[in-house]
Amino acid sequence: MSEGVPFQTPRPGQGQTGSALLPVMLLMFLFSAIAIGMVVVVRVETTVAGRFVQATQALHAADAAVALSLSELKMMGDWTPVLAGGVQSARSEGGFAGRKVLPGGGSIVVCCGSASVAGRLAQESALAVAEARRTLQWRPFLWSPLASLLPGSPLSSLYVVVFVEDDEDEDDGNGSADGNRRVVVRGEAIQPDGLRRAVEVLIERQPGDPLRGLAPAVRLLRWREVR
Repeated sequence: MSEGVPFQTPRPGQGQTGSALLPVMLLMFLFSAIAIGMVVVVRVETTVAGRFVQATQALHAADAAVALSLSELKMMGDWTPVLAGGVQSARSEGGFAGRKVLPGGGSIVVCCGSASVAGRLAQESALAVAEARRTLQWRPFLWSPLASLLPGSPLSSLYVVVFVEDDEDEDDGNGSADGNRRVVVRGEAIQPDGLRRAVEVLIERQPGDPLRGLAPAVRLLRWREVR
């Protein structure tokens, strides 16, 4: 009987170290994918929530700009000069043209061109269902950074513009004259990144009566958010 290599019984686990590495790596990849997915979801939800907050702030800013405009409009005995484009708010920032720089950074083009605030409103009006909305002309009344109108406001990235238009139900054929003491006022709040919100109100002028101690007032007939 020839002398051979002595037989050795394999020890448990010998030669199986590579087979345990693969499941571990798969689990690592799985947990990494889950972690990355959770980070993406959190970031998306944070962005959406932040955008919602900004949109809500812009809506309130547009409403506030309208309220400031009404405080001036109610003191006027006639709104025809406003509809004719000859009278604007004393709070307006310079002329209604070109690019306006915001205190918080960025800028807004108020007029003119298709990408400006006035240009977008003109395009929207041209596509309106109501014929009166397509023919009447919006007149800029108030334009300013929100921070200038409300000192101390943290919303330095918002610019507000208020337009005035003749009452759409007034059938006198003259959109530059107020024949029924009613006008439509539209306020917009815009951010440099394109976010904007707008509201429209239909108001009626109520002249004061000094003999009865009644001051001039504005009656709100309709309010709506423009979408």
